[in-house]
Amino acid sequence: MKVLWSWLLEFCDLDNQPTVEEGARALTRGGLEIEALTNLGAGFSGVVVAQVVGKKPHPDAAKLTLVDVITDTGGTATQVVCGASNVPEPGRKVLWAQVGATLPNGMTLAAKPVKGIVSPGMLCAEDELGLGDDHA
Repeated sequence: MKVLWSWLLEFCDLDNQPTVEEGARALTRGGLEIEALTNLGAGFSGVVVAQVVGKKPHPDAAKLTLVDVITDTGGTATQVVCGASNVPEPGRKVLWAQVGATLPNGMTLAAKPVKGIVSPGMLCAEDELGLGDDHA
């Protein structure tokens, strides 16, 4: 079974363990077998989970979508230009690489115009972050 470390911290008293590795050793001593540890965040930074609150076609590019997203910290919606054909409907979650984010390929994102509209970062698929093979 694969579980997130943050999820384990909600249910197990592991706050006194300074590293994930030491926490895994503590779980093993308690009778739980840990087969492997995988750092899913290795290789990228500045990527947050955001909620889609709106989307509409780009006025100057048929294959682009303007996606309004918000983070769980609230605030106003931010419009991101997206080239994916499968942009989720409002209410769904996406991975948003914000301005300053670094991707596994070494690229650091900046706000750039895409067909005349500035996009503050990009919405990412699993494969773009090295999390899997899915480009959806």
